[in-house]
Amino acid sequence: MSVASISLDEAVDLARTGDVWLFRGHTMADRAIQVATNSPVNHVGMSVAIEDLPPLMWHAELGRSLPDVWTGTRHRGVQLHDLREAVMVWAARYGQRAWLRQLDPAVTAEMEGERTGSVFTFVHRGKWQERVADARAAVMGARDDLARYVEIAHNLLDVKITKLQAGIFVTEFIPAPPKGLATERVMANVEQARTKLREILASPTVEGAGIDGTAYGLVQAAGEYLDHVRTARTWETRLNRTLIRPEPLKHSAVKLALEVAKA
Repeated sequence: MSVASISLDEAVDLARTGDVWLFRGHTMADRAIQVATNSPVNHVGMSVAIEDLPPLMWHAELGRSLPDVWTGTRHRGVQLHDLREAVMVWAARYGQRAWLRQLDPAVTAEMEGERTGSVFTFVHRGKWQERVADARAAVMGARDDLARYVEIAHNLLDVKITKLQAGIFVTEFIPAPPKGLATERVMANVEQARTKLREILASPTVEGAGIDGTAYGLVQAAGEYLDHVRTARTWETRLNRTLIRPEPLKHSAVKLALEVAKA
């Protein structure tokens, strides 16, 4: 196994759910844990990367050094912390050396397809006639999806939206993070993202297409933001959430647009 040194910023940018963080210290307590567990390390955490939230670390510790993102309180035991802050605490305050072990192999588009049932593979081989039914089912499934989308779009066009309701949509679609993560830096990022979504609502995508003032316009703006504006850690992340796997936030945009129309 090869080991390379990277900065904390690089490690955070590379974070994927399931990556393992290992810590090794030299205090008496650290040594006791290593001996008792017959392990070269004394602490382990797992990365949790969820959409646009800062990468998190899921681990258990006796300290109360950081607020738990899940509960918003400081407590002992199993906790969910900001990944960067957690590593800095364990490295600086506790004097630990850290290692990052990423999932290997990485989750591929094929794996995601198998999980979601959204990938069809056709291979030229003998008795290809037997695969025609599978190909027909795949094509018909895509046509059914398109027909459903057109129906939803027509319904959304009939739902009128006021300026006030559009403002509610923006703040609800890009919500403030949990209390434990609401730092000035994070809140500045949230407001920047909201500004970009407002700009899309005033752009040719919505106003120029004559769909402003409708729920469909809100959904289209949300789709453009998710596909082309929202930041992605890697090009693979952007490709996966844009083309490969279903994007749950796009579905939530439809539901939210209909909800704010009643506000």
